[in-house]
Amino acid sequence: MEIDKNFTDDRFDKYNNLVDELREMIAGRGKGFKVSQIMNDQFWENLGTHRERMIEQIGKMQKSPSDEALAQEIRNADSIYEATRSYLSKY
Repeated sequence: MEIDKNFTDDRFDKYNNLVDELREMIAGRGKGFKVSQIMNDQFWENLGTHRERMIEQIGKMQKSPSDEALAQEIRNADSIYEATRSYLSKY
């Protein structure tokens, strides 16, 4: 079903614009695959980097001299990640 473009009612301008944008998106869907593949690759690379940083932090915490100081940071922080970062910057 095609939209009658000659219908010039302000109430329908937004709908007509949206329909045009959707048509353009559908026509360019092949381009979206390449972009999504790049985003997917970047996501996994970032996740791997994040994992390595977490392993590094765990190693530093295991060697830390004060379990009580770490426990205090955990009680005061909103998240374990924030507590660990704060603790490691202090010690």
